Amino acid sequence: MLWGKTANNGKSTLLEIIESIFLQESYTSTTLTQLESKHGIAQLPNTRLIVNDETEDKALDSSTVFKSIITGGMVPVEPKNKSIYNYIPEQKYIGGFNRPPKFNDKTGGVFRRLIILPFEWEYNKTRD
Repeated sequence: MLWGKTANNGKSTLLEIIESIFLQESYTSTTLTQLESKHGIAQLPNTRLIVNDETEDKALDSSTVFKSIITGGMVPVEPKNKSIYNYIPEQKYIGGFNRPPKFNDKTGGVFRRLIILPFEWEYNKTRD
C-alpha cells in the first residue's frame, strides 16, 4: 500500500510506472468495494496484479475477500450467468491512498497483513 497524506507526492506516478511494466490484460484496476461485491473477483483470474488508486470514504462492511487475496486463501468466484467455482488468488495488490482505507474488521487482521510504504514528500509542478 502506498500511503501519503497529500496528493502530488508520486503515488499515482509510481502506479502508472508499475502498470506500464505489465501488459494491460495482465492487471485489473478496481476498488476495495468492487472486490467485495458479488461479482467483484470474477475479473481476477488470468491477471497478475490488482491496482487501486482511489481511497473510499466509507468503511468496508466485509474484508473477507480482500484478506483472502492478500493471504492467498481460497475464494468463491461468481461470474455473471456462469457457475460458481473456487479460486486461489495469486495476484499482488497495490493501492495508493491519501487516507488509510477503513475496514469494519475488529481483529486488526487486515492491517496486520499490509505493507505500507509512506510517501512523505509533496512535489509542486513548478520548477525551482
